[in-house]
Amino acid sequence: MNARVRERDLRAPALTESDWTQVFHALLADAESPMVRAKAREAVSREIATVGLSWTGGDAKRSLKPGSLEDMLEVSSAVCNQRAAGVSGWVDKLDDRGWRLLLRQYAPIAVTEGSWIQYAFGPLRSHTASSAALLRAHSLYAGYGSCSANNGHRYLESLYGLGIALPPVTTWAFANDDQIATAVWREPAITLALSEFPETFLPEILGYNLFRAVYGLCPLIRAAEGFVRGQGAAIAYWQFHSSEAMRMQLVEAATVAIQAYLETGTAVSGLDEMNRSAIERIGTGLALAELLTGHWLDTVAGLVDRGGLSPRAQMLALVRRKASHAFGYHRHPRLRGHTIDDYLDPQHTDAAALLDELARSPYVRPGESGRSPLLTKLVQFGGPMFRIFTPAELDTIAVWIDSLSNADASAAQVRREAAGDMPRSVPTPAAGITPAHSSSARYTTASPVDRADGRRYNVRELYHRLLNVEAYPQALEAGGQFASEWLIRTGLGLGSDDRGLPFESYSAKALKTWLDAKHREQVDSYQADAGAITQSREEVIHQSVQLCPMVFIDGGWLQRFSSVVSCGSAIGSLLYHIYADELGNGSVTENHPNVYRELMRQMGVELPGFGTREFAFWRGFDDEAFDVPVFWLSISRFPRRFFPELLGLNLAMELSGVGGSYRQGRDLLRKYGYSSAFVDLHNTIDNVSTGHTAMALQAITLHLDGVASHSEGRVIDREWHRIWTGYRALKPPEGVRGWVRLARHRAAALLTRQP
Repeated sequence: MNARVRERDLRAPALTESDWTQVFHALLADAESPMVRAKAREAVSREIATVGLSWTGGDAKRSLKPGSLEDMLEVSSAVCNQRAAGVSGWVDKLDDRGWRLLLRQYAPIAVTEGSWIQYAFGPLRSHTASSAALLRAHSLYAGYGSCSANNGHRYLESLYGLGIALPPVTTWAFANDDQIATAVWREPAITLALSEFPETFLPEILGYNLFRAVYGLCPLIRAAEGFVRGQGAAIAYWQFHSSEAMRMQLVEAATVAIQAYLETGTAVSGLDEMNRSAIERIGTGLALAELLTGHWLDTVAGLVDRGGLSPRAQMLALVRRKASHAFGYHRHPRLRGHTIDDYLDPQHTDAAALLDELARSPYVRPGESGRSPLLTKLVQFGGPMFRIFTPAELDTIAVWIDSLSNADASAAQVRREAAGDMPRSVPTPAAGITPAHSSSARYTTASPVDRADGRRYNVRELYHRLLNVEAYPQALEAGGQFASEWLIRTGLGLGSDDRGLPFESYSAKALKTWLDAKHREQVDSYQADAGAITQSREEVIHQSVQLCPMVFIDGGWLQRFSSVVSCGSAIGSLLYHIYADELGNGSVTENHPNVYRELMRQMGVELPGFGTREFAFWRGFDDEAFDVPVFWLSISRFPRRFFPELLGLNLAMELSGVGGSYRQGRDLLRKYGYSSAFVDLHNTIDNVSTGHTAMALQAITLHLDGVASHSEGRVIDREWHRIWTGYRALKPPEGVRGWVRLARHRAAALLTRQP
């Protein structure tokens, strides 16, 4: 990123604190929207440019400027030790309530821990050593296939044990928690934005990951372990971060990822200058991590130092939060000659003056909440404010009253704590981002797969663009349309073929029975007679080569389920487990695409570099070889829009070949002296008892059970039909019927389109 780009970015309007809240929520709830992705890219570009300029002559020079990997490790460790020493004085200032409020401030960071690398091992580079190392680190944060071991889940479990129950992370209610300071959202918003562009900002991601691996848990939150333990809440989150073995694994994975990345760059370019540039960018990512973690610590430390976590500060926040709704209901009650509405006027709310007057009024007995009419009469059954306050808000009022002394009540001095308060007004959406509960926030394809010049992408071009989507952001729209049309053409179908809907109304038992029968059918189809093999060596090689565009992105249909937030759910953890297995669980040699690359080497096949245009347009591939992989890449980018279909596709993928064609393929490969490792691997790992097929079935069952818990039969069956459409979609749609179905859909869309 050159200086001109940096300066241009910095001239753009700076994001406000409420913008960070919007970015955080949008990336969790609506990252499929092009507007959201554009805003995220703008946000992270500005942050990176700001850090970069501070190194190269900006006004705010930073002391952090490592020049090598060793320097980065040393600087990260020094920052960690310095901050640990600096927070020791704040611990004594926190009581039980203060600790709870402090821990609440860390929730947005804890639930997105590891998010900065969540997409850095996607289909384009999953086979590389750097991606394998990043996957190893990510699996530790995400709890590899176990939602209970997910760090975000662990942290929320601890909060729950402390009596803090937060809304689901992807909801607007979570991002709009009025007890969390707005400045807190900056770091998690940036890490989520950074993760969306692993190709554009890979060096910065590597540096960010290294700092976080060394830094570990924020020292102030680390100091909260004693309080959490003393309250009897779960401490698994703290045990993870206090484990030296875990820290060493994270640091090792981070350093290996950087070393592998640098070695690959040198091997490709042969230029030391490229490595120097890469080191600088990695250092920028590390500096960004130091900046953002420090920003959170400064924000919270300021609250501690200035009494921002005090009972009075919390009461001030409550009054400001309620003022707009309470105004107009308090015209008659007077406090020293003024109506309460005078203090609540949204145009000039004076919460501090109101609290001082309340403390001196007959409604409050300082230090005695149990005898104060505000809580004994006004908010009780029959009182004028019955059910106006939540139980948590009533507790805030009680703690504030109990914290008062007679001296406080009689003092005329008005204490203003604006700098230390935590006022939270409902943020307005940032430009280009709308809360996901708004109908306008949903991603909709505005145009067909056409490019600006009116022509359509062929599958080879779309394959290349979707693999390199950051260079071709418009390809996402094309991919969404491709997936939609593929699914429409596939249709549900009630025919007699082997993919027909097995039963109209969903039944978990019927689905399990069908699966067992289908598996048995595949097992019985296997013919062990070598004489039945009629393909020649040349035919075997040709057929194997045609699978490369698909196999080289093995697991790609699940690529967006590596989100650390998704991994914290029961279904998400199952899908992540499958995805991580396909990628080799952090092992380059066990990576499924690499296993297949070895087969190509045995066959003497030399392929162009994967991900290049030459690969997509290599003459050794038939056009049809790209149909299914383009569908995978397309549908995978829209896990919210096509979630039921993805569940069905996943089942079809994991079940296909088990017991039958995989064993037939093994015999065929071995006949000509080739390794059968790839088919052998899938025949075992996809098994229907405990393997991927069983997990795929469990994910469907969990989803439909969830739908059934709040819907009636028709809704469940519609969802079931969508799942089965996804199951059918593994096989490319064929015949006139599919095209007729698509034509009807387009005609209906034209007739219903709003003018």
